[in-house]
Amino acid sequence: MLFPTLAYKTPGPHYDPVTKKTYDFASAADEKQLAQLIEKGWYATKEEALTPKSVESVQAPQKDDLPPTRAEIEQMARDLGVKFDGRTSDKKLLKMIEDTLEDGDVVD
Repeated sequence: MLFPTLAYKTPGPHYDPVTKKTYDFASAADEKQLAQLIEKGWYATKEEALTPKSVESVQAPQKDDLPPTRAEIEQMARDLGVKFDGRTSDKKLLKMIEDTLEDGDVVD
C-alpha cells in the first residue's frame, strides 16, 4: 500500500451516490497510523466501509444495555417486597429497590 493513504468509516459528512450512504475519511501517513485508525473502526477502503458487512458489525444495544422497563422495575420491587403505587416514579422506585438491596431488607 502506498502512503499517505486514506481510511474510511460510515456514517459521515460525504455522500456516496452509488450506495446512497454517507462516509467520512481520514489520512494515514504510514502503516502504524492506518492500523490505529482500523482499530478505532475505520476501514482501509471506501468499499469496505460502505458494505452491509460493516453496518452489521455495529451491534444493536443488547437487552442488558438498556434501562429497565417500568414493568421490570415493578416486578423487581414486588420480588423484594418494596411497597409502591402508581404514583411512585421510576427513579424513586429504583432508589427504593437499591436501598432495600443495600440494607438487606429483602422479604422472602
